[in-house]
Amino acid sequence: YCRPDTTLERENRDFYCPDEMGGLSYSPVIFARISKTGKWISSKFVDRYYDSVGFGIMIYDSSLLDGSIDSIASSSCYDHSSLLPQETVNKDDLINGGVQIFKNTDSIYGAITEEMAERLEKAICEVSAKVSLRIGDIVALELTSIAHLANKDETKLSLKILFNEKTLLESNVIM
Repeated sequence: YCRPDTTLERENRDFYCPDEMGGLSYSPVIFARISKTGKWISSKFVDRYYDSVGFGIMIYDSSLLDGSIDSIASSSCYDHSSLLPQETVNKDDLINGGVQIFKNTDSIYGAITEEMAERLEKAICEVSAKVSLRIGDIVALELTSIAHLANKDETKLSLKILFNEKTLLESNVIM
């Protein structure tokens, strides 16, 4: 599915949870910034179509999720709910990398990134078979199933993403 541009939050600003959201769920993502226009991109040449990768968090309205693709699409369209920071890493750094995501001080996701490059490139090929990719487009791949992030009664939480101990994202969620 696609998210509208208004969901993008690239500047690490705080996410203010709208009153109608019943709670928050999330999914960690890896994303590629497209650097060359393409359609029907072959796996043989896909590495020529993106120049950097990043890690982010997709936020969902828990009260709308029922497991169907329609509920996922409708719960994902809130403004600034795609936390995809400007800070990216060279795609070649994935070979010896590790990513960690923290909620407050608790680790909620951690992985070695070596196998992610292949999955991301496969996703770029699949997307390009359906739509033309343009310079500046972002292709994001969810790394896990959607999971619980916060209840509505929590007032504030902080999110942080580290890649090889380098901070890529620091943001607060205000309930």
